[in-house]
Amino acid sequence: MAKNGSYTKQGNGYAIKKSGITALKISNSELLSKSATIYAESSAFGLNKITDGLKKEMFAIASVHEKIILLMEQIVIRLMNLIN
Repeated sequence: MAKNGSYTKQGNGYAIKKSGITALKISNSELLSKSATIYAESSAFGLNKITDGLKKEMFAIASVHEKIILLMEQIVIRLMNLIN
C-alpha cells in the first residue's frame, strides 16, 4: 500500500473507494502465499513488534524468492524452446 493509502470496504470485503493504494501485478492469493512464506522463513515468529532489522531481513528473503522464481521461469522457457 502506498504511504497514507486508504480504502472503504463493503460488507462482502470488496473495496468501493481506494485512495493512494498501489495496484500489484499479482493476485491476492499469490500475495498471501508469498507473504506467508516470507514470514515463515524469517525470525518474525513470536516477536511482538516489527524492527528495522526484521524489515530488512524480510525484504532480503522476498528478494531471493523473486530471483529464484525469475530464474526458474527462464529455465522453463529455455527447456520448452529446446523441446520444440
